[in-house]
Amino acid sequence: MVDRVTVWPGAVPLETDLLRTNRNAMIAIGRLAQDILGSSTLVSGLVAAPTSPASMSVSIGAGAIYQLQPVDGTAYSSLPANTTDYVTKQGINTTSDATLLTFTAPTTSGQSVIFLIQAAYSEVDTDNVVLPFYNASNPAVPYSGPSNTGVASSTTRAGNINLAIKAGVPSSSPTPPAADTGFVPLYYVTVAYGQTTITSANITVATGAPFIPATLAQIAASAISLASAAESIAGASTTKAVTPAGLAAAIQTGSWAYAADTGAANALVVAVTPAPSAYTAGMQVNVKVANNNTGATTINVNGLGAKSIQRNGAALASGALAAGQIYRLVYDGTYFQLGPSAEAASLATNGYVKLSSGLIIQWGVTSSFSAEGGQTFTFPIAFPNACLVASATADLPAASSSQDAIAQVYGKNANSVGVYMQFPSGGSTTWGMTADVIAIGY
Repeated sequence: MVDRVTVWPGAVPLETDLLRTNRNAMIAIGRLAQDILGSSTLVSGLVAAPTSPASMSVSIGAGAIYQLQPVDGTAYSSLPANTTDYVTKQGINTTSDATLLTFTAPTTSGQSVIFLIQAAYSEVDTDNVVLPFYNASNPAVPYSGPSNTGVASSTTRAGNINLAIKAGVPSSSPTPPAADTGFVPLYYVTVAYGQTTITSANITVATGAPFIPATLAQIAASAISLASAAESIAGASTTKAVTPAGLAAAIQTGSWAYAADTGAANALVVAVTPAPSAYTAGMQVNVKVANNNTGATTINVNGLGAKSIQRNGAALASGALAAGQIYRLVYDGTYFQLGPSAEAASLATNGYVKLSSGLIIQWGVTSSFSAEGGQTFTFPIAFPNACLVASATADLPAASSSQDAIAQVYGKNANSVGVYMQFPSGGSTTWGMTADVIAIGY
């Protein structure tokens, strides 16, 4: 909070009451400017432009400079100087203060020179006026000036902008000069031999010129709103920023890359949120399939058009997709490739497991054999394409473990396999045993 000067009824007013009020207000405003702008020198406005009609002069328009300065470098009326404490001060050029800077061309043919327009904060005591002063010997007749000397006194401590030109060295390949101590660079003005007018093409912003890039109003107008979790999940906004919480919510729902199939067998149809505008290589979609496929299959994502699904470079075979299962599909720029998916399994006595590669392993136990002979073992599920191998092993009861039994398979197909039980050593004690069956296919 800014310090406030306290005065009392009946007290003799002092000039320091007003001076301290002015200084305290300046310190408070300067501190606020420093908190917002920082402690580095900044400038705003001060546009450099050629004169009209064109001449060898450049006009510097209205603007301001913000620079860290001592509170008061010299005594402020009867307040002593304060060069210990620093505060950001503002120097102002109004429209009526527009400055003309004049340049001269080099005198040697083939040479050019780069001039630097530089700026610094400047504080000047001005508006000098011969003031009436108190005359103790005759209060009715004031002195003219201090001690009746007739000397004018300054009535304003003005914050100005000191604009200066610094010339570089004329050369066929000129380089710009650096700013002097206390100054900041604003513009380069390049002037060639024989040049008689300066155009906008000769004026460029200097390297390191500390122009304020945007006002607070412009920053506020361009501020990005934050999307809610629901908006992040929907992904419909193109102007709002996603927060970490919104991003986490969208990832957890999986809606960006998951959809349930609503199409027919061999023609998947899905819609993810938000809707993609085009197929792009690397796009991934996790699909819960609605129907078993019976052959080559396509997928249409958000109406972008049907694309073939492949596995290992070939169209899908019958049974590659099972209804109710979730599969990951990755677009390679031409096809959707069937990638690893959740394995389906039935871990029962007669069960199976479907691997993501398409391979299926099945197992089970036959019915009891009452005599030597064969029976048909039906697989828990049909192999979509073929049964590759099958094997059976006699399962002897503990009481019959000394007996011999051989189980063999025959006539395997996609749905079943024949199992033949033989008892080389004979003996009725082995009747009633079963066979364990395992089969692999796809």
